[in-house]
Amino acid sequence: MRDEIYRGLYDEIISEYLKNKLQNLETDQFKVIKESLDQEEASLYISKYIQLIAQEAIESSKKDGLNKVISLSNRIINFIKSEISATSFQDNITAQLLKAVLKKERQINSETNQLTQPGIPLSQSELLVNARGEYRIGNELKKEIQSADQIDLICSFIKWSGIRIIKDELTQFTEKAKTIRVITTVYMGASDQKAINFLKQIGAKVKVSFDTRRTRLHAKAWNFHRKTGYTTAYIGSSNLSASAQMDGLEWNVRLSAVETPHLIEKFEATFNNYWNDPEFENYDPQIHSEKLYRALKAEKENDNFEITFFDIKPYPFQKEIIEKLALEREKGFKQNLVVAATGTGKTVISAFDYKRYSNNSKNYPKLLFVAHRKEILKQSL
Repeated sequence: MRDEIYRGLYDEIISEYLKNKLQNLETDQFKVIKESLDQEEASLYISKYIQLIAQEAIESSKKDGLNKVISLSNRIINFIKSEISATSFQDNITAQLLKAVLKKERQINSETNQLTQPGIPLSQSELLVNARGEYRIGNELKKEIQSADQIDLICSFIKWSGIRIIKDELTQFTEKAKTIRVITTVYMGASDQKAINFLKQIGAKVKVSFDTRRTRLHAKAWNFHRKTGYTTAYIGSSNLSASAQMDGLEWNVRLSAVETPHLIEKFEATFNNYWNDPEFENYDPQIHSEKLYRALKAEKENDNFEITFFDIKPYPFQKEIIEKLALEREKGFKQNLVVAATGTGKTVISAFDYKRYSNNSKNYPKLLFVAHRKEILKQSL
């Protein structure tokens, strides 16, 4: 129970105990802000409160042995069962954990097929900082891959040094006809074409953003789908390189669908949105090898103006402006002004408007492009 109330922000349900303390506190010196509990969010706040009470009660009963813990837990379960018609749990608990359900190999000695358990329990979240004596993301990824049913990876920089650490596990994964989806970019020219080609070679589905001026992908995250419901994800600072996986000063959060289902759901929804975005193109080494090579090279050489390896498409709001300009010209208005905020793509609009005007007029009139900084002119060119 909360013993002291400090000045600041809170987000918790008010118990009778807390209510009394707040009444004593609410004087001329302090103001207490409260709001009604929303029906849609009630289960979340109340279950968190009950969890704290149950955890404290079970923790205090540990001194009397495991049997006392199980007995107390079953009394709590039976009380809840007596109050509602529960379908998600029907029985009391035992003093055992289910760790895996495996298929026996059809061999003479009938050995059981083994799956390596990740160091972090599947039902728990954790922060990995690659510290000595603690979990390292590279080692944990090797274990997570073995027990996943599908893998989604979004990573700005994919290096061969990082792939090499987990290439055996990735190869074995795809040999079982399981799906790996990868989203990456040519941003800063940091990825290795060899690494991306390897992923395609083993059967991964790969999408690449070639236009880093509109899509500066910098995310690094893995999602390990499991049909058992124990999906896990890693989100943090580690790109797919050897140093980032093993000994770099990297921070990564391991999420569990048991503890943080809403975060896993948001990961999956956002990843699918990116996957379906035409900005990320399907990569086929036989077709796009030269395109990827030139894109990575151009990113490393910022002064290379021959950047013709990607297709620029206007966003819907930009397309609407371009169409309005064309309509005004058809009406006879030859002098038009477009005003738009920074970052909304005035350069893209002007380029597509010029292209459309040139195509319609069958000639290429002069274009004067004015900017207040040299860097803007270079980038536009």
